Amino acid sequence: MATFQFGLLSQVIHVVDDLAGARQLYGGVFGGLSFYEGHSPYELRDASIFSIGNLTVEPMSPSATDGADQMPVGRFLGRFGPHLHSIAVNTTNVPALAEHLTENGIRVFGPGGRDFDDQPIDDVTSIYTHPRDSHCLLELVDFGGPLMSGSPRAEPGWETTYWQTDHPLGSDGLSHLTVAVSDLDVATDFFNRVLGCEIFHEGATASGERVSRFVLFGSETVIELSQPMTSDGRMSDDLVANGEILHSVTVRVLDLERAVSHLDDCRIGLVERSEAHVVLDPEKTFGAVLTLTVAGIPGDPRKV
Repeated sequence: MATFQFGLLSQVIHVVDDLAGARQLYGGVFGGLSFYEGHSPYELRDASIFSIGNLTVEPMSPSATDGADQMPVGRFLGRFGPHLHSIAVNTTNVPALAEHLTENGIRVFGPGGRDFDDQPIDDVTSIYTHPRDSHCLLELVDFGGPLMSGSPRAEPGWETTYWQTDHPLGSDGLSHLTVAVSDLDVATDFFNRVLGCEIFHEGATASGERVSRFVLFGSETVIELSQPMTSDGRMSDDLVANGEILHSVTVRVLDLERAVSHLDDCRIGLVERSEAHVVLDPEKTFGAVLTLTVAGIPGDPRKV
């Protein structure tokens, strides 16, 4: 692990069939700062990127171009429908990381799903894992790569006060990303042994519906690896329908009632509510399971 190092969250990718609507969700409801809108000729997709405090989200959809439905984003939308897609984390030394993953049996690809018979690994600034090998789709992006250029988070003096105090949602940043897995031990082994992620907390829901382990991926991204233990529930349904996948994004808020009032104003309904968290209606969030919470994670290494 000494030849490369993981750092900041680059972005969470959300594949949608209504990019204009998703732009309103992340730019309006969440108050995201848009710093990219564009088309990728490699992937035949259109996308925007929003910074929401320390959370960066990239909604994307297949372009209105012949063949777009046969490219990775188009195939994903055809297979899963609108859904959270992948986690992108910054890294150093992409070629060494690709070699390390390959040596551990993890298939990796370049932009557009190309393998490295088509292009030298030294020429790429991002790689993608095969989700069946890594329990969800991961994009690993060089610190100096194009996906970080232009990001306001890379600018000196970047701070998140606006989202905490001025925007009505009162977002206090990303709590964690939840990956639905079928075997918690196998998934933990990959993130801990292969990626070097620290495991800092584990537990089960009070209902026994699922068990989870929390790992720190890079310098700031907490991933909850969660295995359903019953056949009922949103996560179990997601796992049955879609296999192991990025299931949800949980955002911390300073005041849950304040956040819910804002969601009411935006006509965003809830499908779950407790004293500590709410889950937004996926019908209003383009298939994404988005949770707001005031609860912390025991042992969170990001808290000093």
